[in-house]
Amino acid sequence: MLLAAAAESPWYGTPLIAGGFLIIGGLIATASSLLTKRQELQRADRARWDQEILDVSVQIIEECWKLKHATVAEDGSPAGTQNEQARHSQAFLDAIGPKVHRLAFIASDNLVEALDALAEAALSAVHRTPPEGLNEQQDRLRAVYIPTVNEAVKRYMDAVRVEIRANR
Repeated sequence: MLLAAAAESPWYGTPLIAGGFLIIGGLIATASSLLTKRQELQRADRARWDQEILDVSVQIIEECWKLKHATVAEDGSPAGTQNEQARHSQAFLDAIGPKVHRLAFIASDNLVEALDALAEAALSAVHRTPPEGLNEQQDRLRAVYIPTVNEAVKRYMDAVRVEIRANR
């Protein structure tokens, strides 16, 4: 009786079931491989963008310090003539312009806002520098300008750290 039941099933039944499981197994393996590869590519992209953000941020901060040291002496007095200060200011804008645009594409709004505040603080040194001989205003400049740039740099660096940690 048992032998008769086995003989009644068609000859292609067992290979059909085996083939079906083979195809399903191949689809599952392919799907998991594609998902794993996609995750690896996303991690590599995040690492590349994080490195780009770090590189551009360091260049921008260096340009801010260059502008600060070129336009304001250590005692807070103006360094150079107004024409020289305007030239330094334009050089600063020319140097950071493309970098700002690059960051605008890859960074969050928070980081771009911190960058705008940093550029504004650095440029304000040129425009806030009082005429020569006004010691009282120079003292106010020293009290107002230097913490403003330092605070803007700190805020920008904090925003960069947050941006990079958010991408991990």
